[in-house]
Amino acid sequence: LGSGTTEDWLFLILEAALLLFVLRYVLEEASEFVGFESKGGKMRISIKWDYFLDAWNILDWFNLIMMIVTVCYKIDTWAKAGSLYVISPSDWKLVTRGMYSNF
Repeated sequence: LGSGTTEDWLFLILEAALLLFVLRYVLEEASEFVGFESKGGKMRISIKWDYFLDAWNILDWFNLIMMIVTVCYKIDTWAKAGSLYVISPSDWKLVTRGMYSNF
């Protein structure tokens, strides 16, 4: 979560809201091509294949997939960055003092 400042928390909250928006958008798009029909007292799922013939629907799904991939990259970055140790630039000379003594 960075340094835990108000700005870091605000970004986390806004990204969580964006994730909820993407989830809602996926469910909305899925509801356009998945339907339920009753035959003989049983509920069956039916898929409206004409939905995929409209270029705007394909563009919507491409956009959704790109947003999901971006969220996955963000989560991967958070997971990898959690184990990093970051020092301030003012301490850099203390850390690198012995590294370049052979030059």
